[in-house]
Amino acid sequence: MSAFKCATGEDSFRSVLSILTPEEAEACGGLPGEAIAGTLQSDPTPSASTPGGKQPSGSDAASGFKPNPLFSAFMHNVIRTHGPLDQSLQQAAENQRTGYLYVIDFRTPDGIMGRVPPHDIVGAFAVNDGRIGDYQPNANHRLFTEHGLVKLPPSLAKAHTEELKRLRVQS
Repeated sequence: MSAFKCATGEDSFRSVLSILTPEEAEACGGLPGEAIAGTLQSDPTPSASTPGGKQPSGSDAASGFKPNPLFSAFMHNVIRTHGPLDQSLQQAAENQRTGYLYVIDFRTPDGIMGRVPPHDIVGAFAVNDGRIGDYQPNANHRLFTEHGLVKLPPSLAKAHTEELKRLRVQS
């Protein structure tokens, strides 16, 4: 997760969060709208240890976070597209045979095999006859909580980052 300060006017800025690193954003020619997870009311203070600024966390930061619907839509489209190609999801669907496979936010405090709060369920794939079916986003999922920014399972996180890096900012 990186925090960026983006100009909104001549003398005004807003703090935004992204899963892209500053280097990845620079390679895109800037920060594409789909890469902005949301805005923060309070400004994270830049630090040398964290590129792009301090990583905001805690309930104060989470309560001041405004999610970006463009980021959510893009993320869910990546999950919908790349999830059925994921070997571990295919294996889980084959083993389960019927029902739903849940995409769990890996930032959940008790881990993905522990108690998962509803706001840490990203979405679900229907499973029919051992095959992955339609994907349904969870309307209750929160992109940013006191435990940090959304953290997709590794293969989906990689696909999400790669798809974002394909975008280019238009000047």
